[in-house]
Amino acid sequence: MNPDVPVQIKIDLSLMRSHLYQINLSLSDAAKKQKFLLPTWAPGSYLIREFAQHIITIRAFENGQEIAVSKINKNTFEVNNMSQNIDLFYEVYGFDSSIRAAFIDETQAFFNGSSLFLCPEHKKNARFNITIQRPQEQSCSVWRVATSMPQLDIDAQGFGSYSCLSYEELIDYPFQIGAMKQICFDAAGISHEMVLVGDLRPFDENRLIADLKAICESQIKLFGGKAPFSNYLFIARFEEGGHGGLEHRNSSMLLASPYALPSQDLLEPDTQYKSFLSLCSHEYFHAWNIKRLMPKNFVTLDLNTECYTSMLWLFEGITSYYDDLVLRKAGVISAESYLDILAKNYARLLRNKGRFVQSLAQSSFDAWIKFYRPNENTKNSVVSYYLKGAFIGLLMDLKISFQNHHKKSLDDLMSVAFYNYGSEKKGIDESEFFALFEDFGIKNIAEFKDNYIYGTQELPLAEWLHRFGVDIVIIADDHTIDDKTKLPAYWGLKLRFDDHHRAIINYVDKDGPAMHAGLSPFDEIIAVNNIRLDPTNMADLLGTCRPHESAELVVARKKVLRVYKIFLDKLPLTNCKITLKREISAAQHDARISWIGQ
Repeated sequence: MNPDVPVQIKIDLSLMRSHLYQINLSLSDAAKKQKFLLPTWAPGSYLIREFAQHIITIRAFENGQEIAVSKINKNTFEVNNMSQNIDLFYEVYGFDSSIRAAFIDETQAFFNGSSLFLCPEHKKNARFNITIQRPQEQSCSVWRVATSMPQLDIDAQGFGSYSCLSYEELIDYPFQIGAMKQICFDAAGISHEMVLVGDLRPFDENRLIADLKAICESQIKLFGGKAPFSNYLFIARFEEGGHGGLEHRNSSMLLASPYALPSQDLLEPDTQYKSFLSLCSHEYFHAWNIKRLMPKNFVTLDLNTECYTSMLWLFEGITSYYDDLVLRKAGVISAESYLDILAKNYARLLRNKGRFVQSLAQSSFDAWIKFYRPNENTKNSVVSYYLKGAFIGLLMDLKISFQNHHKKSLDDLMSVAFYNYGSEKKGIDESEFFALFEDFGIKNIAEFKDNYIYGTQELPLAEWLHRFGVDIVIIADDHTIDDKTKLPAYWGLKLRFDDHHRAIINYVDKDGPAMHAGLSPFDEIIAVNNIRLDPTNMADLLGTCRPHESAELVVARKKVLRVYKIFLDKLPLTNCKITLKREISAAQHDARISWIGQ
């Protein structure tokens, strides 16, 4: 097979109402008994997703004559061809509205290539030419195509042909097709674009552009003033309950709530807008950290099986640290607002008992089977490498700054790491990263790793925040039964009401009152102290129970009624406040200015 001979792919969207992509893949230099493979996972999302399950039909033709296609394992097809000219026709069901796979209906189509494009064996390094055919339906006349893949021959709305240099590139250029709003801006002299799709409410377009520009320029500055791309595209979809993102080489797929965009005359960003800006910041930071600076074994990915690393705390966790910090560095939010975000995130970590069970290295390695496959016991047994990894980033940042008299920071470490190991995609291992950390004057690296990366010791945040003129106070957490109801006592469980107003336990705290009483996830609490429990009386009924008192519960477990006595405890210290110290020394003032500019 000749890598100089391109693979031709055409995409037909006409069966949109059946949620089917029709794909024609053509080869003019096929090997005999040519094999085709579809990835089992998408880079950046560490779960085996078995995309091949969505291939509905597949047929092959050799010089116009139909030939046999055999499936030889879960994601590999073999064509019984004898000549080099073959055409593959297949249909893929697309109804996954997340940002990781493919979706198509009469309103829009979007996809990540890993869920759609078969790779001809031995053609990974060939050029791929992709043609998006314009749908003929009148309702699609306003549709446009948004992608950062290099163009070959397209019309004014983006339909036509695109080209890339390898299969790795092919699946790293997502596509959004449909009606969309477009905003454009330059950041550090580089063209940026965001397309907005879906449930768009009125918003302040100028504010969004200004904030995105500030965020992008701040990150480019952090990495020495140079970006590893010549243009960048944000693909942002808005729908009820939407949240998530996936990074790509010079673009990102974003999913957010319709309420996430800024309203007119908004002064300080509200919670939902801050969350959206942090999402944009997170995926943008990945253009450096994971798309180019990556673990050594990610340089050449095997998309047929899991690709393990114990370093996701670095690539996702430190990115999570920066996604909020950059908002402050860019002047988009105040210092007080940033510390409030920090406090809420730390409270989330405090509520997670899995931090005492699983190390960050273990969490990273087991992402495939634990973090991406949560269950009713996850909070007791798993720690998030995003969440705790972000606080590792904070700790490293403060340590570097303090050791270097506030002339250096984690910014400098990440920039050096990128230019030494990421600019040419050499990959970095843990020892090389910590050697850079040590180069900034940090001592006792082995102890740091043993305690916080491979161990489960609590992070010494209070000590380090104090040095930077910031107070952290751990306080009682009265939101223990759900995220809205305040209670005076600790029950050690989380409740939700289903569509029939039944009170279902969805989580039981390890070593909490509910676990000691014998309660289990999925139990239905029917009554408390002989009074039926429902959504209207929960706050009052449970609120009458005080610490060190008992309550009698009538519970249904698999339709069998049981009675339990639960002994309530005082509220746990799993909430916190992080604030600027009012009276600080000159050293603390200088430290705080260097970190958050106030």
